[in-house]
Amino acid sequence: MQQFISMKKAEAAANMPETVSQITAMTVKGQEWTPVITAVGSIRPNQGAMISAQAAGTVTKVLVESGDKVKKGQLLVEIDSSAERASLKATEAQLPAAQANYNRYRNLVASNSASKAELDNAQSTYNQLLATIESTKAQIERRQIYAPFDGEAGIVNVNVGQYVTVGTEIVRVEDQSAMKIRFTLPQTNLEDIFVGQKVTATVDALPARTFPAKITAIDPAVDTATGLINIEAIVTEGQDKLLSGMFARLNVALPTLYDQIVVPQI
Repeated sequence: MQQFISMKKAEAAANMPETVSQITAMTVKGQEWTPVITAVGSIRPNQGAMISAQAAGTVTKVLVESGDKVKKGQLLVEIDSSAERASLKATEAQLPAAQANYNRYRNLVASNSASKAELDNAQSTYNQLLATIESTKAQIERRQIYAPFDGEAGIVNVNVGQYVTVGTEIVRVEDQSAMKIRFTLPQTNLEDIFVGQKVTATVDALPARTFPAKITAIDPAVDTATGLINIEAIVTEGQDKLLSGMFARLNVALPTLYDQIVVPQI
């Protein structure tokens, strides 16, 4: 009986139809292919700086509002400098007499009516007053916060009457006329990159949009701690939609290859 069952199984297996597998076929041919290097980086402005207080004191004037467009050299915030201004007036009041005394001794020395030492003392007094005036003016200027370049002011962090210390953050100013992307690549890619090379970037805030860019600078040294090369690219279109600090994903285009047989990954 067991032999009969084994014979029937063998007969059924011999007569079983072949398994049919479904496949997808396509015609492939040579075409252009542009390989890319992927990287990540961050957006930064053409110029940007957090303006801080250079001297301690009470804020007397706030001449900028958050979000204002500012020009280079525009006075933004002023810190109390009344003591320095009073000192400046006192020193300037002494200057005419010191200058007249110096001129008098110069004429006397020319006519041999005074010694050279007396002239030197008069000149020293006059020069000291000039130096004190310049020093006091510099102290006053340090209490005046100016825009370092054309740009847009961020959120103003101080108010009139507030006491600030050295290093207190006043306001951030950014020049967003051109937006740049700072990223890194392994040093093994050094031969594949060059200034002027095309780059495309995407940011999480605008996932459906691609921003074209080009490499403008390659650091001449490799970071010894990471083995990476620092690279900077400038965005050539749509930079007004970007903000500094945004995270960016990049594709660095390599030279186009021709007559390449390309098939889908799946």
